[in-house]
Amino acid sequence: KGFASYDSQPNYYFRTTDEMLAEFDFLSKTKAEEIVIKNSNMVANMVEETFEPIDSDAEYNGDADELKKLTYDAANEKYGQPLPEVIENRIKSELEIICKNGKSVLQYLICEIIVKEAKKQGFETGSRGSVGASLVANLIGITNTNPLDAHYLCKKCGHIEFHSEENCGVDLPPKKCPKCNDDMERDGYSLSNEFFWGYDGEKDLDIDLNLAPEFFDKSFEIISDMFGESVVCCGNVATISAKMAHYILDEYTKRSKLKFSNIREAEYTEKISKIKKKTTRHPGGIFIIPNDKDIEDYTPIQIASDEIDKTVTHFDFRDLWDRLL
Repeated sequence: KGFASYDSQPNYYFRTTDEMLAEFDFLSKTKAEEIVIKNSNMVANMVEETFEPIDSDAEYNGDADELKKLTYDAANEKYGQPLPEVIENRIKSELEIICKNGKSVLQYLICEIIVKEAKKQGFETGSRGSVGASLVANLIGITNTNPLDAHYLCKKCGHIEFHSEENCGVDLPPKKCPKCNDDMERDGYSLSNEFFWGYDGEKDLDIDLNLAPEFFDKSFEIISDMFGESVVCCGNVATISAKMAHYILDEYTKRSKLKFSNIREAEYTEKISKIKKKTTRHPGGIFIIPNDKDIEDYTPIQIASDEIDKTVTHFDFRDLWDRLL
């Protein structure tokens, strides 16, 4: 980095007991052993074995009844009542997985509110990723992708015909309803539950919404109004890139007139590229902290320099992803 004293810096690394005692040889042998061995072990023994630096229990309470009502109201409006068995079974299996976890229920409800408000203000929304395989998400408006098998649907009389031999409903040929002779809607993309939930419902839900830039701040306000001080922006830790690491190493070897083997060069480049460069705020990520917890139960905080009213997690959001909503 251009510091003239780079080669005369203290050599910091983890030392063995004998090396540590040698570092304290300006003291008596007894005093050195007290500092290096006795006191270090005393502090280590004060730390409980069950100690965790951050809380691992984040519990959320989502209104499962509200999600069920939204889903079945939309399903009955579109497919009639009673629902065809294949649709009823698909909804039941998805709701069973979602409602096991209050965090998942809350995630669906928040997305539903944001999308509904965006459409109310005239903005189109989009979702990306595997959430397109969720029928519940489609019914309550989070996605435009219908994951059911390819099918015809008559909006006038409710007649429905599934065509599982086709993968994509929009590719079906136009057809008149055999009951009322009205033009039938073609839909369905043949996406199974496993795309989103995993084989046993074990995957963490990941719903990504693409919002218009003009609506983004409004979506933040909606969530802030719902959850108040529980809303925290996601922090991001930026590290030195592999390209920059290679440049730094190259400059160092030139200044020092050194030559490393290819293997050693690759090793140093990899180590340098993992070094933290700065902490930043994720452009769109938000965490919601459980009601009975504080953000400091999970991470230190920092304040965004450009937006003094926004609290940001100091830990990288990837380290908190599986704990928080």
